Amino acid sequence: VVAVAFRLYSRKHIPKDLTLSEENVHASAALMECHSLSIRAPIYPDVALNLPIDYVLSKLPHPSELSFTLTSTSMKDADEDDSEPTIDIHSILQSMTPPSCFGMAASQQAKDGSNLLASPIRQQQILSPGKIFTPSGNSLPRPPLAPEMAPEDDDSLWQTNKFASEYMCNFFQARTSALSVGSGSQVESILVSLISRLRHLSKEMPSKTHDERRNVLKGLLHQILMSKSFGEDQIECCDVPPAQSKATIVTEWRKACERLYKRACSKLSSTEEGHGNGTTAILTDSRCNGHISQNGSFERNVRLPAAIKATRLAGAGVSKNVPLITSVEDSYLDIAEKSVIPKAHKISYIKRLKAKCASISSDEFGVALTDDSDGEGGEDTTGSRGSYMAAVIGVAASLKAAEMVVGGQCV
Repeated sequence: VVAVAFRLYSRKHIPKDLTLSEENVHASAALMECHSLSIRAPIYPDVALNLPIDYVLSKLPHPSELSFTLTSTSMKDADEDDSEPTIDIHSILQSMTPPSCFGMAASQQAKDGSNLLASPIRQQQILSPGKIFTPSGNSLPRPPLAPEMAPEDDDSLWQTNKFASEYMCNFFQARTSALSVGSGSQVESILVSLISRLRHLSKEMPSKTHDERRNVLKGLLHQILMSKSFGEDQIECCDVPPAQSKATIVTEWRKACERLYKRACSKLSSTEEGHGNGTTAILTDSRCNGHISQNGSFERNVRLPAAIKATRLAGAGVSKNVPLITSVEDSYLDIAEKSVIPKAHKISYIKRLKAKCASISSDEFGVALTDDSDGEGGEDTTGSRGSYMAAVIGVAASLKAAEMVVGGQCV
């Protein structure tokens, strides 16, 4: 979020130096002993860099709470729009300068009344899906609803049609051939069973400890994902009615499972303990510092501590909702090295690179790790004795991050 905000600010409001040719960039980089990208990097004003970004981020709602429907927007368009608003750094800076800092612009706008933007109508609960669309909802407070817009009772919020679209519900009711391996009713029973379990667990959650809530949420989310795959297999074996498309049914089944997944995260999360919705974890490992390249390399080792420092300034390691995890378990390293990396690289290449790194002395760095087309060391890929381990840990950290998201620990 912060990176995108600064990137848009630099594009729109920081003028580019058009006098810098490619030769001048390389010459300046050599003179300053830095990478050429740092010469081209935009120079932000101090006031922008010193903005209380941690405060701004703390006021942002969870991404699932950002979806809303404007009265002028169709339900389908609003529901399929997954884009998130971007922090406008320029507007923040403008609001800190006269006359905006005195509130004069807002008061003048209130007097005119002509340029006021209508507040979007936010939905308090998950909408009943139409024929083909993904409903969304949030838990933000809103003014009392009119009688005709009053929220539905608790039972209605757990009905099948709150998760499955009308198109999917029609498939549930369709008759299939006696020779068909699967049927719509069997797929429906999977969804009904998951909804029933989620409803039961949501009532039990208040009495459970934090660790129990974590394990329950992880187990349920894993069950939803496995049931999603099982349901897809059932649909592939079904005889689909002529009026329906099997591809569309599979898509709608995935959407139904996604709604159920989101509802589980919303109901079973423990935000006060930094678990579930609203939690963003930062993963790192000190062994990544063992990758030391040349000073002019893209992968300069100074970037890692600089990135960790930035996350700490943004609240990582201090706020419960932004935990800073400083190590990756060896079990993830084993999976990364033995199962994942061989899927992307040949075994011979992995062994050669591992042996190359092991042959480098502990006081050497910036050594060419790969060969170019002439059989000589490639200057663009350099490292040190710890480069191989750092690469494996990078993959292992990604695996751990994926498991944390799938398990509901960070959503």
